[in-house]
Amino acid sequence: MESVLTCPCCALFCAHLVQAFEEALKMNPSNSALASKIGKALVLTHDYERAVAYYEAALTHAPHDTKLRSDLTELFCKLKKFDDAGRLLDVALSSNENQDAASLIVTVKNLMLLGKVHAGTGNMQEAIKALQRSAQVQNNIMSMVRGDSGAWVCCLVCQHHAPCAMPCCGG
Repeated sequence: MESVLTCPCCALFCAHLVQAFEEALKMNPSNSALASKIGKALVLTHDYERAVAYYEAALTHAPHDTKLRSDLTELFCKLKKFDDAGRLLDVALSSNENQDAASLIVTVKNLMLLGKVHAGTGNMQEAIKALQRSAQVQNNIMSMVRGDSGAWVCCLVCQHHAPCAMPCCGG
C-alpha cells in the first residue's frame, strides 16, 4: 500500500481537501468539527505540526470536545510527545464527572490512552494501573446494563473496540 505522500493523486487530493476546509473554516472559525477534519487530512499528509496546531486551535473553541481531545492525544502519542498527551489526558480524566454509559466509555478510551502514554515513557507500572482502571470501568459499564436491553451500550462500546458477538453488532 502506497503512503499518501508517495501517491501523487492522494497527496494532491489531500492538499485540495485541506485548502477547501481552510476556506470553510474562515467563514466559521469556531467550527471545531471542521478543524478536526483539517487535522485528520494533515495527518494523512504527514504534516503533523500543522495538524497539532489545528487540533489545539479547535480545542480552544470547544474545550469539552472529547473526540478532538482524543484525536490530538493519539497524534501526540504517535509523535512520541508523551508529556503533551499526558497533559491532555489529565484534563480529560479530571473533568469527567458524568457517570452515564457514554461518558464512561470515553473514560475507558482515555485510560487506555493513558496506559499507552505511560508505556511510551517507560513507566510500565503506571501503564498497568491505567489499563486495570480501564478494565474496571468497562466492568462497571457492563454491570450498569445487566438486566437492561443494553444493546445501545454494546454498540457504543463497539465503536471504540472490535465488534462483539451481539446481534446488534452482526454477531
